Amino acid sequence: LALWDVLLELGYQVEGLHIDLGIGGYSEASRQRVEAFSQRRGAALRVVELAREGFTVPELARRSSREVCSVCGSVKRYLMNRVAHEGGFTVLATGHNLDDEASRLLANLLRWQLWYLRTQGPVLPAEGKLVKRVRPLFRLTEYETAAYAFLRGIDYVVQECPYSRGATFLRYKQLLRRLEHDVPGTLLNFYQGFLKEGKACFGQDQRSYMECERCGYPTTVPVCGFCRLKEAMQCGSG
Repeated sequence: LALWDVLLELGYQVEGLHIDLGIGGYSEASRQRVEAFSQRRGAALRVVELAREGFTVPELARRSSREVCSVCGSVKRYLMNRVAHEGGFTVLATGHNLDDEASRLLANLLRWQLWYLRTQGPVLPAEGKLVKRVRPLFRLTEYETAAYAFLRGIDYVVQECPYSRGATFLRYKQLLRRLEHDVPGTLLNFYQGFLKEGKACFGQDQRSYMECERCGYPTTVPVCGFCRLKEAMQCGSG
């Protein structure tokens, strides 16, 4: 919501996108705030309901062997790109902040996930059906973003997603916050240092993309992860 507000203030032609994950009261509260912001600012909003795809996050939590946050993130990335591509948008902007980006970088380094290290950054160029993605708030901490929202009178959900409790990613974020508290500037130096000096050490992305046999969107295997997940959920429900 903070990013949406900034882009509107700067005069960009932008539409909001909300994905209703079907997480009971949490999703209801989130959607209400997004719709209220849209109405107050007279801004266009698109809502995608995950249930219309055949499943919700609670169902994923019950039936998937993977960490829920990981699966949910993959689902949201797919849907955001699909909506942006089908809607004819040139850029997909997300509100990831410095805490998010530094935590993701730490996770990728600890696991030596080379592909993610090669592609992590505030700008990912368009490629085929992959819409250009940008993260304009990557230099601002979560606290600074929240302060902006407060000063602008933006009502947002403060509570964390109920399925994020104990998530590995949040542990990395909490660790870095403690470090930032003890050594101010650590987060920015860590992330910007990676962009300026470290990223080039991991080389270029050498993966080749193909079209998913089911949906036609880019993937590195015959059937993309979203379609495989959707089919698995449908089989499970049968």
